[in-house]
Amino acid sequence: MTTKAPRRCRVCALAITQGIAALIGPAALAQEACTTYTVKDGDTLGAIAQTAYGSFDYQNIFNAIRDALGANPNSVEPGTLLKLPCRDGRISTDVEFGAVIAEQEAIAIDKANNSEYHPPIRLVTANDWAPFTDEGIKGNGMLVRLTTSALNRGGNDRAYTIDFIDDWNAHLDTLLPSGSFAVSIAWDFPICQIVDSMSDFAKTRCREFNPTVPIYEMVYGYYTLPDSA
Repeated sequence: MTTKAPRRCRVCALAITQGIAALIGPAALAQEACTTYTVKDGDTLGAIAQTAYGSFDYQNIFNAIRDALGANPNSVEPGTLLKLPCRDGRISTDVEFGAVIAEQEAIAIDKANNSEYHPPIRLVTANDWAPFTDEGIKGNGMLVRLTTSALNRGGNDRAYTIDFIDDWNAHLDTLLPSGSFAVSIAWDFPICQIVDSMSDFAKTRCREFNPTVPIYEMVYGYYTLPDSA
């Protein structure tokens, strides 16, 4: 009997709009917040963030270098020089924290004076999936709170609404395809590289919807006795 490699289950929000994904690869070395770092072969934004900030959340890095990533945010080319933001959001220690606050306040005022109308982003989820999504939980559940935090802090300039519709199948069968909602929170997302060997439902999710970055990963391992080789 032999051991099997752990299987990863990625939980994502499904959206009609294009998501951004970055695979977690070999850990990058010798990078710190508030410095520059030259990307090496095998690096990913997640690995760089883990070493610089202690977390695989690379949103601050992505926000700072989105122009350098160009049309393909899923990969970081070796040799690319990254400016790793400070933990408080500054690009470098040369920028006073008060200047960052003033800049964000100016952006907020500009948004308030912008009369152009954009309809709110409509999100849908369902109950009875504690602690992830449920109206009876503070913040409507962990995944809903993560979603709203991202919308509030990630440069989004549109209002949004969240509805609870407890028929999960209707989210993908009707609500997203009809345009009634833009995002469904949240689903186990299959590894689409092996889509041909999957169920019809998994194939539909891979071929007809775009996932966000995985919100978190659950690793399932298999155990055996030491003498069961």
